[in-house]
Amino acid sequence: MGTTSSGKSTIVNALIGRKIAPIEAGEMSGGVLTIKHSQEQRLMIAETEDAAWDTGEWTGLSDEDLYQRISTVMHSYHAARKKREYVAPQITAQVPLLPACDASLLGLPSGIGVELID
Repeated sequence: MGTTSSGKSTIVNALIGRKIAPIEAGEMSGGVLTIKHSQEQRLMIAETEDAAWDTGEWTGLSDEDLYQRISTVMHSYHAARKKREYVAPQITAQVPLLPACDASLLGLPSGIGVELID
């Protein structure tokens, strides 16, 4: 938890060992970005009423593609909510997470997943 531009997304990216959560000097995050460990790279943007951004599911995206799509959704949300109230986007990125790729790094029992929310 932290105030706007306090480094929450930066620390999430550092913890997962890749740049997935968009970062900017000003307000960037909008809605909920859930990052889950998975061997298959997948992005899901939930359909919301009158969404001003693309919704759907994509697989096989590179980290850069994931980052750009998430960033575009968040920019679209911030621009749209200046005009009227919008339901914030709900985004889930499934990617191999550095600490979860080797269970011994975390010391967690088998079957315990890793999920970060930004």
